Amino acid sequence: MDEMVLKTQKWLKENYNGKAGFSDLSDKDIDGITGAGTFKRLVQALQIELNEHYGANITVDGSFGVGTLKALPKILSSDNKSKQIVYILQGSMWCKGYSAGPLDGIYGTSVVKGIKNSKMMQVLQAME
Repeated sequence: MDEMVLKTQKWLKENYNGKAGFSDLSDKDIDGITGAGTFKRLVQALQIELNEHYGANITVDGSFGVGTLKALPKILSSDNKSKQIVYILQGSMWCKGYSAGPLDGIYGTSVVKGIKNSKMMQVLQAME
């Protein structure tokens, strides 16, 4: 059981359960163990944010494809719209075993270092 994965799952449940397209988390889903269900929900949360705040008009299906990649904002900032996306980035990195600092929605040095360490940028660029 990983404490940061557990925090990520609780955050997803608190912020996205009941939203259209999100596969609600039950108490038994909150186990601190990374799995396909957690990653699918992280992508669903990202797709919800991109639709609600960036007008992406993509299907909320939990599949990270070209449409989701292209809808990502080019620059993340400290505004409320980006803060949720930063939470999702942080949770994703923790679920993959990379430190991203505290789960706080702040795009700071811990997140930047986590992105570099996880080679997330290389993956994203390869999908373009």
